[in-house]
Amino acid sequence: MTIANVLIPLLQVASATPPLSPYARAGRHGLELGIGLLDQARGTVSVTAGGTTTTSGNGVGGSLTYTYWVADNLGLAARVGAVDVDASVTVDGSGSDVRSASIVSLLFGVKYQPFKFRGTDRLRPYVAAAVGPYIGNDAGVHAGGGTTSVASRTEVAPGGRAGIGLDFLASRRVMLGVGLGYHLMTDFNQAVGADRNYSGADFSIAVGLLLGGGR
Repeated sequence: MTIANVLIPLLQVASATPPLSPYARAGRHGLELGIGLLDQARGTVSVTAGGTTTTSGNGVGGSLTYTYWVADNLGLAARVGAVDVDASVTVDGSGSDVRSASIVSLLFGVKYQPFKFRGTDRLRPYVAAAVGPYIGNDAGVHAGGGTTSVASRTEVAPGGRAGIGLDFLASRRVMLGVGLGYHLMTDFNQAVGADRNYSGADFSIAVGLLLGGGR
């Protein structure tokens, strides 16, 4: 037996790396589609002598998030969200008015998974934080006296969202998640729908895809 016959196997063992987990995220791209509720929802119906006014704001929203995982537990995220905050129909002697209001958020931040549960690499709690603009759109149509007019107004306010949640990797490619967050924003210059500020908690569920081979 030569020295080479002894050293070569030892060097091979020393240089061997553990196999990559099928659920590893480093170097991969994630796309998530979410649906949720914002606690600023409102809904009222009132009937007066002059006519009928119906106002609602169901607070249902959706989001699309792209995440690039720079490490197995840290991702850079860009999130586009939209929520219906107010809608109204008013009918009186002068005609009818239909109004709607919605908010779109463009947020950029991080998603961090501080630990994994022992015995599984599929279930991962996370914390997330992001900042960016909140864009409110208030639009209306008035019909009466033989004419129809359309008006639309846009407001922008800075803000951010912080959240916690839990991701479950159903497979190497498919992810399911639940999350709870809080939006904090400054006031719009003018009210969008019923309010100038829609800071509040949200709850969401999501389904996502993980793309790429990782590293």
